[in-house]
Amino acid sequence: MTPKQVPATAQGVVVRRAEMKEAEAVLKSVLNLARASATAAHWSRAAFHPYLSTDEAGGALQAKAMFLACTDPAKCATEAGGSHTPIATVDGIVGFAAFSTIMTVGVGESTLENMAVAIPWQRQGIGCRLLKAGLHWCRAHAAGTVFLEVRASNRAAVALYERAGFSAVGNRPGYYRDPAEDGLQMQKSLGRAARAG
Repeated sequence: MTPKQVPATAQGVVVRRAEMKEAEAVLKSVLNLARASATAAHWSRAAFHPYLSTDEAGGALQAKAMFLACTDPAKCATEAGGSHTPIATVDGIVGFAAFSTIMTVGVGESTLENMAVAIPWQRQGIGCRLLKAGLHWCRAHAAGTVFLEVRASNRAAVALYERAGFSAVGNRPGYYRDPAEDGLQMQKSLGRAARAG
């Protein structure tokens, strides 16, 4: 087998939060990944920028975060919730998940805004790891409930979300374009007894 024929493996993939200091590399990689995905929202570069972490101001009522799945542990040495190591560049981004939250103690709401995993890396638990990191972040930011929309035909994503404890709560006719399709609304409670992920 040539290197191009070797299937991708999730061994060595690190999931961690994106940092503002690596904006140029992250935004380029994530934008390309989203555009290549048939199911991710095709945002502009400017739409991704607010999801890069900064020092959060005390008292803020809204927050955004992006989690990355990277293939190079030497460059992506920090897992979500781990220690922070300065990173000059980010190569090998194979997945991302973008979350937002409105913080109101005990009743705050979060949303999984956008998520994609590169095709060769799918069905290896990377989406689950990205989701779990994001759910932990949501809970830490006082979210009681997490919402998302997914293409109704994306059975693999719906199954992933159901395994993570999301349930269908509604339908948005014609929510998606290119191709036109209904959006399935899902939610998950992060109540005090609930586990994140």
